[in-house]
Amino acid sequence: MLGAGVLGLTVSRWRQRSLLVAAVGLGLLGVVEAVRIAIVRFALDDFRLYYAAAQVGLADGFSRIYDAGLERAAVAALTPGGDWFPYLNPPPLAWLAAPFTLLPFTAAFAVWFVLILIAVVGAGFLAAPSDGRARLLFIGLGLGLFPTAWALGAGQVVPLLMLALVAAWRLLKAERQVLAGVVLAATVLKPQLTLLVPFCLLASGRPQVFLAWAGTAGVLAALSLATLGEHGMRQYLEALGGASIFFQERRWALTTFLGPAGIYAQVAVALVALAAAFRHRRPGVEVPILAGVVGSVLASPYFNAPDFAILAAAGWIWARGDAFTGRAWLLGLAFLTVEFAQAIEIPVLTVEAAILLALVLVGPAGRPAEAPVAA
Repeated sequence: MLGAGVLGLTVSRWRQRSLLVAAVGLGLLGVVEAVRIAIVRFALDDFRLYYAAAQVGLADGFSRIYDAGLERAAVAALTPGGDWFPYLNPPPLAWLAAPFTLLPFTAAFAVWFVLILIAVVGAGFLAAPSDGRARLLFIGLGLGLFPTAWALGAGQVVPLLMLALVAAWRLLKAERQVLAGVVLAATVLKPQLTLLVPFCLLASGRPQVFLAWAGTAGVLAALSLATLGEHGMRQYLEALGGASIFFQERRWALTTFLGPAGIYAQVAVALVALAAAFRHRRPGVEVPILAGVVGSVLASPYFNAPDFAILAAAGWIWARGDAFTGRAWLLGLAFLTVEFAQAIEIPVLTVEAAILLALVLVGPAGRPAEAPVAA
């Protein structure tokens, strides 16, 4: 009996070490892939759109950052021969990119790449338990997810949203709801990826974080409106309307598969996400945040493949809650689905919908999750 126990313990340790080595290796491969994407797709990266919008704003006024003619010319000057896509993010991202225009574009992109890589590592570090091996596991799996590598290589803003989401969760666990709401407002840089999260937190009985988020986001919206003016706002709406011509950005949208009925499906997704948050309102904040992110991603009318990286942050958070106990297989399924999201569409939507429905149908388990140990 003793020998069997020792053998079982040895096998368990071997599995843990193998998983850790695999995660670290996957993370390193993810970073290498991100560098490769940055080099190969340099003329197509998203950061050039942020940089060009900031250039237009500084030269011609931030009321004109959605002027297609000015924007196209600025992008062409940065990466001649590269495809042009309109800048669709809210004005605060152009403001954030403004200091980078002090550097030549290539140098600015290199600095931005390092910063968003640090953001992903920092988010994984904050999300993981204090044990060093757990942190390596979290960070490795996050970096190893292909959408994360793509987000890094393309210079996407998504890694900053990952960091903001995890930081807000940490603050919520520390009962600092107001500050959590302020930090969560940073997600307005690309709002469609987490739009339902504040509402799910409200449905879970946390009005302070919602009000803090709404107040901060409201201030940013007011500043944006004041900066854009009527004409600039009209150009922004036209740019958003024109985004429908880019099928690549709509291939994971419900409206792509369901047509006009997709709007009703989006509303249904939002309601299911809120219902899941309400049902899991007592055990902790992990499930409401997960429901908010999955619901936002599923209901989003405009979505890039790198945007799936936000699900890594939601998965980290979910894995820290008691509702995760015994359901690691579901996270594994979600990981594999997101990993190959670029090649498949309907299975991704199906898994996202299944996770939301499972959160509604399966009630909360056990006591609330323990607050994470301070890093």
